[in-house]
Amino acid sequence: MKRRVLFLETTLLVGGAERVMSDVLQRLDRDRFEPVLCTLKEPGILAEPLIEEGLRCYAGMYRHRYDARAGYRVHGILKRERPDAVFFNFGSMNALLGGWPAVFAGVPRVVAAFHTTHRWDRPALTWYDRLFLKHLDAIVAVGEAQARYLIEEEGLSSEKLAVIHNGIDTHRFRPDCALPSDLAARRARGRRLVGLVAALRPEKAHGVFLEAAATVARQLPDVDFVLVGDGPERERIEAEVARLGLQDRVRLLGTRSDLSAIYAALDVVALSSFPIVETFSIAILEAMACQKPVVCTDVGSLREMVVDGETGRLVPHSDPSAFADGLLDLLSDGVRAAEMGRTARRRVLDRFSVERMVRGYENLLDPAPAEAALTSVG
Repeated sequence: MKRRVLFLETTLLVGGAERVMSDVLQRLDRDRFEPVLCTLKEPGILAEPLIEEGLRCYAGMYRHRYDARAGYRVHGILKRERPDAVFFNFGSMNALLGGWPAVFAGVPRVVAAFHTTHRWDRPALTWYDRLFLKHLDAIVAVGEAQARYLIEEEGLSSEKLAVIHNGIDTHRFRPDCALPSDLAARRARGRRLVGLVAALRPEKAHGVFLEAAATVARQLPDVDFVLVGDGPERERIEAEVARLGLQDRVRLLGTRSDLSAIYAALDVVALSSFPIVETFSIAILEAMACQKPVVCTDVGSLREMVVDGETGRLVPHSDPSAFADGLLDLLSDGVRAAEMGRTARRRVLDRFSVERMVRGYENLLDPAPAEAALTSVG
């Protein structure tokens, strides 16, 4: 008999955790599982194609800021669907309005995934979160370093933790994609490109990247820079570009759906995040799958995917000079950088494919193999 799994999320807009959930929803073995989606707000752009393909979806459980009946609506769906398991990406709203109703409804298996380490302005977990987490059957960490943090700093039980690395669709993200027309034109003019793909939020530290870009621009006049993504920091980032005199060297592309094509146009992909929130970057996995060398700050669990000197460079966080050195190192030796890119794709194929990730979630959601899949980290 198929196991019915209710996936709960605030909304499936573009984001790393949301993309992981949409990948699992799309690829879950339909001979073993019957997935159902429940979103507290609108379904979101990542859910739309899944719904068109027949995924059953309940949306709009949380209708305004002080909607006290949202949890009651979720409870009603749980009674109607009677799922064998509930899975959600951990967050206070998801826990309060989805996790607790699942626990109170007696769902046989309740599982949550963590996609952050710290939060921006406080520790990852409050006392209320810890109280709730005691009632879960399993907790997913997306990296070994993150799992150790959750055990050692946040006090979670190692017996409940399972490490399932994020995975990438290596058929979609591959090195032979056609270039987008806007970036192809720059390449045709002999420009090399360094890109950063991330939401324009404070924790992504775009200022560090731009300071490093200014250093690189002074030494390599043929290198331009692109920022892909949007968010609340856009005006501040535009002002920083102007302050550094980089208006002719930096392009803000906004949110794009043609990411595999964008990666194909880049010589190096960068990530400058602070050691807060960043855990296991989907964007860096995508770039590696597209055979691109990367320069990343050594934060979260990034060193589990990036091997310094083999697939790219890991540099200290909050250090524009070190970041610039990492970029210059790769840009100064195209042959070595290309070999790093090839090694990066092989590493993704071996360790971080979407198929491997989905198998991990299937084993966790199906109780018999799930017990064997739980990983103690210490």
